[in-house]
Amino acid sequence: MNNLKRVASICTLLIAGICLTTCEKVNELDDNAQISAVKIESTTHAVLLGDPRIEKEEVLIPLIFGKYLFPIEIRVEIHTAQTIDKILGIGADKSIVFESLDDINRIDIIALSGVVHSYVFKLTEVPSREGANIEKFEISSWSPDSFLFTKTPYYDIINGFVEIIGIGEQFPFTVFPHITVSVGALLPIHI
Repeated sequence: MNNLKRVASICTLLIAGICLTTCEKVNELDDNAQISAVKIESTTHAVLLGDPRIEKEEVLIPLIFGKYLFPIEIRVEIHTAQTIDKILGIGADKSIVFESLDDINRIDIIALSGVVHSYVFKLTEVPSREGANIEKFEISSWSPDSFLFTKTPYYDIINGFVEIIGIGEQFPFTVFPHITVSVGALLPIHI
């Protein structure tokens, strides 16, 4: 019986010794896990995105076209400067979903040592003609002077027109407006 206990103890010590010599020491594992590049593989809808920029712990994705097409699903390929353990916060298909332009997605990169490095993925709106909205429409003068109409016009941003409601039969009716449009919008002048 004592021999059996002695053999069991020796086997246990031998197995423990083998395990300890084959294990990597945690202090020898790399703590670093930095994103070196992000590539957009695909998006939903007809969204147009620019090349992602990495600024410290933020990944900024320029939204060129599609600010009215939410939710937007983006499939990304993330490259790291070091060998890492895993990436948390993206779908199994490498997808990130933005519910709005203000939505923020947090991605955690796990270093080989287990240290967590967090990154924030954000969309940044690029000024474009897509948002060609009339921000202000003021009527400074009109002709004929006696024409009755609403001085505050109705803006239909979705369909892109300004409606002025008038009463009377004094046509033609001419207005001379002062128009302010959104950044990136062009206002063609027809004379």
